[in-house]
Amino acid sequence: MRRISVPIIAAVVVALGLGLLVGGVTPATAVVVNGSSVPKSTVDQDLAAIKASPGYLCYLNAAALIRSGGQSGIRPVTGATKQTYGSGFVADWMNQEITNQIIRQAARSEGLGMPSQADLASAQSDLVGAMDATLGQVSGSPQYACSGNATAILNDMPVSFNLRQVEAQALSEALLVRTGGSSLDAASVQRYYDTHTADFDTYCVSAILVADTTVSAKVLEALAAGQSFASVAQQYSIDPSKSKGGDLGCFDPTNAAYQGVVKDAANLTIGQPSGPILSSNSQIVILMVTSRTATPFASIEGVVRRTVLAMDASSSQATAKRLINTASVSLNPLYGTWKRSGSLLGVAPPVTPPDAQMINPSANLPGATKN
Repeated sequence: MRRISVPIIAAVVVALGLGLLVGGVTPATAVVVNGSSVPKSTVDQDLAAIKASPGYLCYLNAAALIRSGGQSGIRPVTGATKQTYGSGFVADWMNQEITNQIIRQAARSEGLGMPSQADLASAQSDLVGAMDATLGQVSGSPQYACSGNATAILNDMPVSFNLRQVEAQALSEALLVRTGGSSLDAASVQRYYDTHTADFDTYCVSAILVADTTVSAKVLEALAAGQSFASVAQQYSIDPSKSKGGDLGCFDPTNAAYQGVVKDAANLTIGQPSGPILSSNSQIVILMVTSRTATPFASIEGVVRRTVLAMDASSSQATAKRLINTASVSLNPLYGTWKRSGSLLGVAPPVTPPDAQMINPSANLPGATKN
């Protein structure tokens, strides 16, 4: 079942105070959510900015891959012509627009008010950190890795787009704290770190990378016979780190590769080599943790804060589902249809006849212009 959800990190939010439309959308309106309208011009500006930014598109694709467990990225951005948008991509983006309207309204109904400057500053840091974490998870993929970090990608987007993102982030966080119950004040974040310090440890690791199981068996035999990890790395590894005896360095929670290191190394005994680990390139890695130490709180306070937010998000799932299930949504047919069924809760792309039966297939795609 494909569903939209209230995200920890909102991708975009529409402007406040756009007025009420009773009874449905007008040609100038993209969607009306619980009486609050989003103008078509806002959606079209967002789509144009996203389409023009390879970095942001790469980030969205990485996020989609992570959500789907590597099964699928974003749907085609371009439609029948380069001047149009893919209807599936537009439908997915409208899900985000609708979600953010629901977040804004829920925050308002909870009496949370507009974010303070301090809230916005924290939200911006969280947004950048979360985006970098997403980019880090695909950084080792030759096919999906993105160039640049979150700051560089956002700098390529319009200022108004980024301001709405940060505001959405702040409202999301305020709502998650209210419904999830975990506070984000400095003392609470520090207490969480103090009771979960090991979850944020710094790992220093060495690795031996080989092409196949035949060589990995020789590596393990040499290590079992008492040869040092460094000497075996220099003899067998095909990784550039072989010149340093396989030393890959140290990884703390701010490192893009941290989650991958933790996945493979968290249960290893210091100084003991792992068994064969299949890498993303179908090669074999033998890993060894050379040290594991506590990471100072001051250097990872933002990471701990986002971890607490993730806990609030988990606690808020029932509330999020209720908000979305009970939302009243009127969608401009140009962008699709709002569906609430057993197989879909969200926007379904516009239904069009087969291209072979159409004089001008691109005319039915979002963003199409008259010829």
